[in-house]
Amino acid sequence: MALQGRARLLYASPVFNRADDQARWELAYQANKNAVAELTAGGFGLASLDAPGINAAGWGKMFADFNTKEAVFATLYNN
Repeated sequence: MALQGRARLLYASPVFNRADDQARWELAYQANKNAVAELTAGGFGLASLDAPGINAAGWGKMFADFNTKEAVFATLYNN
């Protein structure tokens, strides 16, 4: 659902929506709204809720903590 929301948002953007079709924006909104609801129900959320941007602590924590609630798509690489 998160990937569908992201794809619909790109499809509604001026890159692919030169005529500014409002129906595309509405579909993107609904898809992302549904994705947020499902992810919240599944225990996902923003990583910075406990430290909301004080000296970028919450933002930096996303990259150091692999068990973050914010990671929907995560790929770890190891040499």
